[in-house]
Amino acid sequence: MLAPLLDGKLGYEFLKIGTWVTLYWEVYFGLLVLWRPTRYLALFVGVFMHIGIHVTLIVAFFSAVSVWCYLTFLPHDWVERCISLWQTWKEKRALKSQG
Repeated sequence: MLAPLLDGKLGYEFLKIGTWVTLYWEVYFGLLVLWRPTRYLALFVGVFMHIGIHVTLIVAFFSAVSVWCYLTFLPHDWVERCISLWQTWKEKRALKSQG
């Protein structure tokens, strides 16, 4: 599926960089996710890594389950925070459009 895009020199460089990012991420994920300042970065990189795995390798449910498991590293009230941020954004946008 992606072979024509990855066959050239640019594709080779992209795969090389992706491989190194994946290796470093896999080795340091435990430390990065346990240390609060880097937790969201580790989860962000992990989500995109698993999207890449799904697009390039298509390993059934592996990527979806892995990303689903990342939810355990988020704060217990993350859903309420997201809803609150969304409502605040909508209210500010409505106020801007009115005047």
